[in-house]
Amino acid sequence: MRNPLQKRIVRELRTEWKKYLVVSVFMILTIGFVSAIYVTNGSMLATAKNSQSIYHLEDGHFELKKKASAVLQKKIASGEKADIKAYYQKQAYKKIDATIPEADRQAAYKQAEQEIDSEYQKAIDEYDLNDSAFMAQKVKIYPNFFKETTEKINHKSSTIRIYTIRKSINRACVMEGSLPKKNNEIAIDRMHADNAGIKVGDTLKIGHQTFIVSGLVANVDYSALFQKNSDVMFDALTFGVGLVTNRAFASIDTTIHYNYAYKFTNQKGSNSKAADDFLAALITQTETNNNKIEDFLPAYINQAIQFTQEDMGSDRAMCGMILYILTCGDGFYLCYHHQQYHHKRSFRNWYITVIGLYEKRTIEPFYDHAHAGDVICLLHRKSSRLYSIKKCGCLYVLQQL
Repeated sequence: MRNPLQKRIVRELRTEWKKYLVVSVFMILTIGFVSAIYVTNGSMLATAKNSQSIYHLEDGHFELKKKASAVLQKKIASGEKADIKAYYQKQAYKKIDATIPEADRQAAYKQAEQEIDSEYQKAIDEYDLNDSAFMAQKVKIYPNFFKETTEKINHKSSTIRIYTIRKSINRACVMEGSLPKKNNEIAIDRMHADNAGIKVGDTLKIGHQTFIVSGLVANVDYSALFQKNSDVMFDALTFGVGLVTNRAFASIDTTIHYNYAYKFTNQKGSNSKAADDFLAALITQTETNNNKIEDFLPAYINQAIQFTQEDMGSDRAMCGMILYILTCGDGFYLCYHHQQYHHKRSFRNWYITVIGLYEKRTIEPFYDHAHAGDVICLLHRKSSRLYSIKKCGCLYVLQQL
């Protein structure tokens, strides 16, 4: 005889089709939504990485107190460390020779050497200048000067960082309009423009001058608008980046920041190792050439460059976790429902009370031995406590009772 249990699936789908339809639609939408995010996320990450190569993204930048001479730039580009101790000694001896009589110079030399040794040791401890694993990291230097001033539009004020049009490093991608061609034109970062309500053709007051917005651009070194790398979150509303012509840049009356971008010509080691080695060389070269480092920031820890990609990567992980949670939840719901369904309809939970018996017995073996035609009908008589069994062809049940 055909097993009637096979009919349960069809019967359940027929009676519970609404529930299964809702669960199926929910799972399809969830998987489709998460899959779309995965595909979009992967495409955006690939585009972001490709743009770094296309628009010649820097490997890092540093800012000096004053403009670097051609000689200093060449020394920095070599990646070699300067003999800073010898430089200190030379400077001290020169000062001693100019101010102290010859008879007293030997004692002054010894005292100066002691002071130099003490200062040099502090520099070694602070900047790890005697790293035995040091490797010279040759770089190419690109002047990337900027100025910061106020920007005003519609009685709203914000800070804007002004660069000249960059053609060799950190090139801009024009999203709308064009790069400035006239001295009274400026191209604005498109994120800042969207948040501040700036459009192509609008007039901005930059410092004490008036500029016309010629275009909206995306800067590869400012995928997120962080004014300082120490900022907790970017601010595209009150901070922006603009590009102007060389003459317009010179006319802006504010302090110039002598910022230099660099690219490794043959990087040795990891990003952090290469940056540490280059920083050690940069410290010694600037110190021995009468200059100071105001800022140093490798690209791999620059939030303005890395934040967007890291944020997209975290979105991918979050969506994966959501998919797992929802899938497990759907599976748990279906398992629970099936358990309740079979618990309700299973013969295992049928209890039979016969004349003279007050206790209830569970017919465990009945599930395995009963035939399809065996139907247990119970007629309850509360007054006489009598129960009769009709149309029951299974003797095994009566034997167990």
